[in-house]
Amino acid sequence: DNQQFYGKAIGKASLRFKGPETDCRMTIVATSNDSSHIFIPNSVNRESGTADFIVFRQYGTEMAKVKPNNNFNLNVDLDITATNKVAIDVILDELTGDVIKAVGNGRLIIRAGSTEPLSIRGRYNIEKGSYDFNFQSIVRKPFILLPDAGNYIEWTGDPFKADVHIDAQYTAERVSLGDLVGSLNLSGTVKGYRGDVYVIAQLRDKLSKPDIKFRLDFPQGSPVKTDNDFVQFLTRLEKDQNEILKQVAFLIALNSFAPADLTTGNTGNTNIGTTLFGTTISQILTNQLNKAVSNLVFKLTGNRNLSFDVGTSLYSSSSLIDPSSGLTAGNRGTIDRTRFDLKLGYAFANDKIVVTVGSDIDFGLTNSTALSNGNTQWLPNLNIEFVLSKDKKLRLIVFRKTTLDISFGRQNRQGVSISYRKDFEKLFGTKKEDIVFRPAADNK
Repeated sequence: DNQQFYGKAIGKASLRFKGPETDCRMTIVATSNDSSHIFIPNSVNRESGTADFIVFRQYGTEMAKVKPNNNFNLNVDLDITATNKVAIDVILDELTGDVIKAVGNGRLIIRAGSTEPLSIRGRYNIEKGSYDFNFQSIVRKPFILLPDAGNYIEWTGDPFKADVHIDAQYTAERVSLGDLVGSLNLSGTVKGYRGDVYVIAQLRDKLSKPDIKFRLDFPQGSPVKTDNDFVQFLTRLEKDQNEILKQVAFLIALNSFAPADLTTGNTGNTNIGTTLFGTTISQILTNQLNKAVSNLVFKLTGNRNLSFDVGTSLYSSSSLIDPSSGLTAGNRGTIDRTRFDLKLGYAFANDKIVVTVGSDIDFGLTNSTALSNGNTQWLPNLNIEFVLSKDKKLRLIVFRKTTLDISFGRQNRQGVSISYRKDFEKLFGTKKEDIVFRPAADNK
């Protein structure tokens, strides 16, 4: 139980201890021989890389600290062989629950001492396993570690700088290629394909911050794998990182392709894809930020009534000038602004009154903008909710909100609204949804 790793390991070992007081050496050769489960956190807070899982004792009492002038010096060498009875969980993100679960084999040489920093050398070869990808902490998608991809985790000294080589696969079922290829001049076999699509995630470089790239594949024997025109099209798509990320986001979240746009021009489809994926990534990041800050606020105050929330969105400034412009070709519709929404809320009277204060921070992403003034805007907001029913579904909301008009000026809006929320198990044969009705009255 320590910062480097924790869990339970069962095995057999031989131990050799020798040397004078100033240069003692303990050598342990160990092999797992029963079911074991080890957890490796991906990031820890530490002042040094010393081995805190080795505790030095003297005359039956734990030594608080090994002083430099102490003559006693002990080095420990561990030669550990892991068999496929050992399961290892690499925790990539404790907040979202992103974990690589692996079973494999390998040999690790661990060296530590009373004055020597911890070092680990060796490779753990992954035979099988899984990666639970958590999409916005709502959708959990299983990636299976490919068994014949030569997956491994390797240490070359620093225990916090392990190298990783992992290929994991997610299967999107019954996906139509027609959504991807659209009106491209491809065969009817390709356009009519509906079946499994493999999303391959390739993790490389350092385990603490892996370089992740994606590619697409199809089942063996699939006619699209032998279609030369489609293979060339897929190669072009995978070379465009923005496009492949967009398609992966659609496959994981929506189980379908998005219309492909591999043109070099600044077209509407490019803006739509960039906006969608950029918004998706920003939602993931802000979701985790909300969790981290909310947990920090609770630890500092011990009060669950105080909440923190941040949101973000991308948009085109031209939509403020001409709401009907949409995402069209040319500069009109170009994504050139972003908006951060910061909120701090507090619940009173046993959660019957919720007061939320905050501000939108609106600023340009580029020097060029369709608005007359592209400086940063602070747009304060106030929202008071009164719970009107015992089930908390019916609420009266009083608000004051600052927005931007078409000349990028500030405009205050205030009013009241009624909110009613109802959960349905099914709505017209679809999945469970949340429906919110908010008829509002504004006084500008």
